[in-house]
Parts: sequence; C-alpha cells; structure tokens
Amino acid sequence: MFHNTATAAKATQYCESVKASADGWQVCLELFTKVPERAPSARLFALQVVDAMIMGAGIRGNENGAPERLAATRKTLLEFVSTQYAGQKYQTELPFLKNTLAHTITLLALASYPTQWPTFVRDMISLAGLPDATGPLTEDSAKDVNTAAVNPFLVDFLIKVLASLDEEMVNPAVPRGSDEVARNTDIKDAMRVEDVNRMAHAWYSILAHMSATRPNLAEGALRLMGVYVSWIDINLIVNQPFMQILFGLLKAPALRCQACHCLTNIVGKGMRPMDKLFLLQFVSVIDIMKQLDIDDIEFAEKVGHLANVAGVELKTIWVDKESTTPEARSTAYAMLEQLMPLLLNFLSHEYDEVSSAVFPAISEILGVFKKMQRDGTALSASQLDFLSRLLPVLVDKLKYSEEYSWPSSSNSGASDGDVSLDEDDEEAVFAELRRSLRVFIDAIGHIAPSLYDS
Repeated sequence: MFHNTATAAKATQYCESVKASADGWQVCLELFTKVPERAPSARLFALQVVDAMIMGAGIRGNENGAPERLAATRKTLLEFVSTQYAGQKYQTELPFLKNTLAHTITLLALASYPTQWPTFVRDMISLAGLPDATGPLTEDSAKDVNTAAVNPFLVDFLIKVLASLDEEMVNPAVPRGSDEVARNTDIKDAMRVEDVNRMAHAWYSILAHMSATRPNLAEGALRLMGVYVSWIDINLIVNQPFMQILFGLLKAPALRCQACHCLTNIVGKGMRPMDKLFLLQFVSVIDIMKQLDIDDIEFAEKVGHLANVAGVELKTIWVDKESTTPEARSTAYAMLEQLMPLLLNFLSHEYDEVSSAVFPAISEILGVFKKMQRDGTALSASQLDFLSRLLPVLVDKLKYSEEYSWPSSSNSGASDGDVSLDEDDEEAVFAELRRSLRVFIDAIGHIAPSLYDS
C-alpha cells in the first residue's frame, strides 16, 4: 500500500515537472505522435501538456516566443493526422484520444487564427479531401467533388474539430472572460470573410455524397449547420441546393431527427422581423411539416419543436408594429392560422413530451388574445374557433391516463431512500405539465368566458 502510494506520488511529481519544464511540450508532442504508440494514458497526458503550452501562449498566441512553438506544434500534429488518421488507425484510436486531439487543434486555431494560421479552415477541409470551394452554392456544386479523394475518417475528424471550435468559441454554456470574448469576435469576423463559405461547401458535399453511405457523417454535418447558423450568413445555408437536400433528409429515417433539429435552429435564428418572415416563406416550413410522415415519438417531438419555434416567430412578427408593415403582419398571421391545426395536433398527442413541445407557442398565442380582450378588441371568428378547438384538447390532456400509477398511501411515510428518483422526477414533470394546462384553460376563461362556461 505504501509502496503504491509512494510510486503514485513520484509519478505525479514527475508529470508536474514535465509540464513546468521549458521543453516539456516538445517531449510530450513526440510522445503522442510516436510510432509504435505509447499507452493511452501517457498519450492523453502528453496532449494535456501540449494544451497547457498553447494556453500559456497568451490569448492571441503571441507571448514569449509563442508563434514558433505554435507553428512547430501545428506542423507535427497535422502531419500526424494526415498520415495516421487517414487509415485504419483512426478506427482503432480510442475515442477520447481523438476528441482530445481535436480539442488541441481547436486551441491552436484559437491562439493563432487568422494572424499566424490563416489557412486553418482550408487545411482541415483539404486534409479530409473535400473541395476547397467558395462562392455561391449551386446544384452543380456537388458534381465538383472528387469522391475518390474524400477520406471518411478525416471527414469525421474535421467534424470533431469544428464542433470543438463551436464549443470553445460560441457555446453560451462555456464561461469566458472579456479578452476571450473579444478574441472570439475577431475570429468569427475573420471566418465570415471566406472560411464559413468554405465550411458550407464542405457540409453540402458531405450531405450530397455521404447521406446514404455514411449517415453518421451526414448527421455530424447537420449538427454543425445547426450550431453555426446562429452567427454565420443565413444565405450560406438557406438556399435552393441546401434546402432541397435538407427537405429530402426529413424523410430519411436515419437522419430525419437531426435534419429537423437543424431546420428548427435555422427557423429560430435571430433576425429582423421582415427578414424572418421572408425566411419562413422561403423554406415553406408549414407546408413541409404537413407532408411529413410522423410515425414515432422521437420524430414527433422534433417536429413539434419545429412547429413551436415557427409559431413563436410568426406571433412575434404579427404583433411587431414598429419594424414591420401592415402587409407583413397580415401575412404572418395568415401563416400562423395555417399552423394552428398542427399545433393542436401536437398538443393532443398521447405522449406528454410531444404535447409540451408546443406549450410556448400556445402560451404566446393566448397571451396576444388576452391583450386583445383587455384592449377591447373583439376576436375574429377564426380566433374563437381556434379557442373552441383548443379547450377540449387541454381538458382531455388534463385527465389522468388509465395507465397512470397512483402513489400508494402505504408509502406516504416511506424514507427518501425507498422512493425512486426517477419516479420523483416523473411526478414533478407531470405536475408541472398539469399546471401549464390549467394556466391555458384559465386564460381561455378570461378571453372567452362563454366557451369556458359551456
């Protein structure tokens, strides 16, 4: 026991000394890339040391001779990726090592793009064998891809790097200091010049050529589109070639959930109201949803979220009198009325996960109706008709299912350890759902008392 503890202490001390030494990162860079490879734990430690060196180079990667160290690291790691990850080695490499290396390359990019490493995006796309293309996408863009040169292993690694870049640079869940925020803003501005256009061409090529044969890569491309759309030019994705592929994938069983999630993020992108109305019209989101074969719970929940976001966006345009025209507001409301039957369909779904997906849109619509009632504005016949169909759906959802398992009175005094946390969570979720339904019903009572009383 003492021997093991002492050995562990010495190992820890040695590791810390390597991290602190001036050339420790070089030793570790060689250790990670060495063939034959070292133990996974040693290679992971090696990358952690390299990461520490990169993060110690300063927010802009220009402190204490950092550019030379970063350039040497970049050269070594890209050579490793191009030679070792291009073949079967990529399949046998442990997932956590691939993810960690993708993160290390992301840190390199954050420290040196665009000043020291202006070709970061081009290098990663070219490594995968995808076309280094810019300019508008056309339906012929996919024909320019030399599919024989595309390496699916390196496409997967490219997706990991770009996902890691979003996580470090954009994801709101990651805390960042003001210096990091400023640097990330500069990086995004630089990428918008041409590199996000290159990325869009790469995503299009993946979807066009790999959806059928490599659905996991197509799913990764869809996921990237969904997160990057929040800050890139919407026209890079919302165009005829991309939408044609995306709409087709909404009918592909293996990819339809991710395709729907991607479309939801596109529809929910922050935009000026008039631009958002044009977007909703261009993608024909309501007509698309009407054509979908929704035959399982997961997909129903995804489409429900899409309907919800579309409903919230249309309501926002409808009530915005400052930055829209009367014609635009009229168009938005007409589209919202077309969407209302779909919202009711999802609300009446037997599974609560699907029903609750459209709660925000229902709440927004009822909120507007309540304001109209308070202002003395009479509801139209179609609005009253919507409420008359909404109320019985809400009442029916409020009822307990026949399969509902009532808590046993004999367990009322049971200790916390006798009650499953899952059961507790389910009870809390169901109680919250019923509370929301009651709020909706009460709102209808205020808006249209005659419907409520009947």
